[in-house]
Amino acid sequence: MNFLQKNNSIRFRIILLVLIGTLALILVVYTVSVLVISRSYLKIEKDDITKNIQRVDDTIHEYMERLTISASDWAFWDDTYQFIQDRNKDYTQTNLGNVSISNLKINSMVFVNVKGEIVFKKMIDIENAQEVSSESIGSYVASQKKLTTHEDVKSSPAGLIMLPEGLSFIASRPILTSSKEGPIQGSIIFSKFLDDSVIQSVQETTHVSFKIYNLNSPILPDDVVLAKLEIDNGNTYFVNPVSRDSVSGYTILNDLDGNPLAMIKIDNPRTFFKQGESTISIFMNTTSILIVLLSTILLFFIERIVVSRLLLLTKEVEKISTTGELSSKVK
Repeated sequence: MNFLQKNNSIRFRIILLVLIGTLALILVVYTVSVLVISRSYLKIEKDDITKNIQRVDDTIHEYMERLTISASDWAFWDDTYQFIQDRNKDYTQTNLGNVSISNLKINSMVFVNVKGEIVFKKMIDIENAQEVSSESIGSYVASQKKLTTHEDVKSSPAGLIMLPEGLSFIASRPILTSSKEGPIQGSIIFSKFLDDSVIQSVQETTHVSFKIYNLNSPILPDDVVLAKLEIDNGNTYFVNPVSRDSVSGYTILNDLDGNPLAMIKIDNPRTFFKQGESTISIFMNTTSILIVLLSTILLFFIERIVVSRLLLLTKEVEKISTTGELSSKVK
């Protein structure tokens, strides 16, 4: 091998080593950036949709709380206390008209005496203030002792139920005097459908779009079935990136007995995920350019400081070897 071939061989090996080192460094930086930056943005995405689910869930439960408060106002009233005992018509004519109930923004009222007998029931269409059949709510109340039996004056069972008409909030309070004294003379039960008007109101309040699925339906989307399994395993919320463009969040609404009844589903665009990808792309492009630039500078200095001197040394050694002049100095 002549000097020129050795020269090229040394340079090639150095360039190859620097190139391999450069690629390895870029790969390491990319891996770290994906693990750190991508995970950070995924956590932000998960936290954001979880907060949205919580806001929707909390707002829906506020409807239940307001229904309980409204039922309390009517249950802790001397006029109601008297009516549940004597069923006087003045109370019915004055307070239980369609418009009066409609103004309360509830769908039904049921009055049950201390014997568990339904004294009065009515269901109305809030929008039209028209009475509709109350058989479904009457049958449900009659079958639920927890709504008609109160152990003490603080008892306030409330929750979601499923009626033939659809999902409904329900709340029951013991009937007491205006001073909240007993003995308890029965129960008053209010209900309100969780219908499109409520969903729209919650969406306007939270600025979050969502859907509600009846978990007792024989046909459910696959993602809802998966979410139910995840939540059944102990998770309050479940976040599922369904595609590169959409991420969904889920939580369960329990019924009056604490059993899963319905599921809230929120769909969000993957804004944070795409921001993460954009950040990684910008970071990698910038970092790769800097690494290549530094590698080029490194090659330049290796060439000037190491390779050139090493080649000069090799040339002098070969010259001595060829001439046999052992007294020659290696420069």
